[in-house]
Amino acid sequence: MHLGNSIICPVTGIPMIIAAGAAAFWAFKKSSSPSPACPAHAGQPATTLSNTPLKRLACVSGSCSVTHSRHVPYCESFSDKKTKKDFNRENILPTIALTSFVFALQMINFSIPSTGSSGHIVGGLLLAALLGPYAGFLAICSILLIQSVFFADGGLMALGCNIFNMGFLACFVAYPFVYKPLAENRRTAFGAILASIIALQLGSIAVVAESALSGSTSADIGLFASLMQSIHLAIGLVEGLFTAAIILIAQKTQLSKGFSYTISTLSLILAGVISQFASSKPDGLEWSLINMSDAFTAQTQGYIYSASELIQSKAAILAQLPPIPANIAGLALTALLMIAICKLLRGEKASVYEQQ
Repeated sequence: MHLGNSIICPVTGIPMIIAAGAAAFWAFKKSSSPSPACPAHAGQPATTLSNTPLKRLACVSGSCSVTHSRHVPYCESFSDKKTKKDFNRENILPTIALTSFVFALQMINFSIPSTGSSGHIVGGLLLAALLGPYAGFLAICSILLIQSVFFADGGLMALGCNIFNMGFLACFVAYPFVYKPLAENRRTAFGAILASIIALQLGSIAVVAESALSGSTSADIGLFASLMQSIHLAIGLVEGLFTAAIILIAQKTQLSKGFSYTISTLSLILAGVISQFASSKPDGLEWSLINMSDAFTAQTQGYIYSASELIQSKAAILAQLPPIPANIAGLALTALLMIAICKLLRGEKASVYEQQ
């Protein structure tokens, strides 16, 4: 679903970049500020409060040691309400590991039978479910930034659109309005599947709208929408099943160090080995554009487009390397970027406590 520069014009792309930057700043402030704990956990040490991913997963899975009526839905909803989420030291390792894992997953295209198309895991809902929507959004922003700058996978002009389509809609629409209510009622797997499908359907609708506003597919919006919706329904189902499985595993392990180390090792295997066997068929967006034949108009005019292409060609140094070292380098850059973000979050949180 990665949009390229030729699909998004500056009139659409630049405002979306600004909006994505504002959303990332908002998510950063929300992640770095403390939130109140569930009253049932009042008096417990800060490292065990219900607003950490570890305790939140325990509450949702029913393994929480505190017993009180309607505790599961209250703990989950209380920590993610319009209050600000706490970012604790214990969250850093799983945050880095899961971000790197999703980066690696996006390299693996799988074939969609009988279509001639392929798809890949987007991971926005997975990150939101395990890290919370704010940290999850920052993680998907980091992934898309590394891909766009160093791999030219998704244009710089389209970066804001890609962040909105694959990150914002998953973390701030599908997660709170679909996954979270179902998870609170112990329907985690169904919630993950349904929310993943809806996230991709919303993302595909957004792609249609953004390309139409840019003038690249305005000739036949209906055809483009039907193609995008149908192919991403299949991709969303696969993503939903995968997301549900990972969330259930994470609940069992409660995001332990062992879980993080296992995910990190798997990321290396995906990036260094399995990625070489990924499907070479066009992804859902490419497949849709191919089937539109002459209804697509490339947006390759003007100085702004030329400048963005020039910058991207100079910055995309990893796209010029052999696949395996490029993938490993990209994985490392993603991990380093998330380490830096986690350190900033910890520093920001410390300053907030000092002010209090």
